[in-house]
Amino acid sequence: VLDSGAVVGPGSDFTDSLGSDAVVDWSTPGNVTGYLGFRFEDEGQVKYGYARISTGAEGRPFTLISYAFDNSGAPIVIP
Repeated sequence: VLDSGAVVGPGSDFTDSLGSDAVVDWSTPGNVTGYLGFRFEDEGQVKYGYARISTGAEGRPFTLISYAFDNSGAPIVIP
């Protein structure tokens, strides 16, 4: 769960493991609203973004409130 002012970019820690501590932060105790940073590849270039989400009890269901990404591939700052 990232806070306002956090930077999502090449220096960020990313995980693809459902057993990671980062995933546990979203599911326990539930009822969390915050930002999740992500990266993806688009036409050979890595781009960075964030999504503002909220979770219900035990992390389910979740609601996507908003998202943003930087199309240039530069790091992005969470507002």
